[in-house]
Amino acid sequence: MSVDTAYPERNDRSLARLRRVIGEMPQDRWTDAVDGDWTAGALLAHMAFWDRFVRARWEHAHRTRAIVPVEIDLGMADLVNDASLPSWALIPPRAAADMAVTAAELTNAVIAALDNHAIEAVIAGGWDTLIDRSLHRDAHLAALERHLSPRELG
Repeated sequence: MSVDTAYPERNDRSLARLRRVIGEMPQDRWTDAVDGDWTAGALLAHMAFWDRFVRARWEHAHRTRAIVPVEIDLGMADLVNDASLPSWALIPPRAAADMAVTAAELTNAVIAALDNHAIEAVIAGGWDTLIDRSLHRDAHLAALERHLSPRELG
């Protein structure tokens, strides 16, 4: 199996995009509803949580000498989102933005240090989001960009 070597660049691009969107979002738009009950701030807190959770899963795999992280059911992820949204909405938006950037930086670093054996196993298992965080980040960043007018984004 050939190893996907482009994921670190995609992760770095999504981090740069995250920084750009945060930097260009007017302060008065942080608490606007972006998607249903999701505000921009809650969406950024959500992104921070899932990046931290992916990093924690990789760190746990390393400590337990597992090749790949513990799996979670996608239905469980939806339940976590549903249960966490009210808490994420309470986080001050600027703090949520800082959390999202820090979590992305740290997660990118952990993923970039993975060996090919772990990457191959993750890809074979169909868990690409454990190495390619742009898949999750970019979907949410697109929602934030759609929410902002073209003149608000550079």
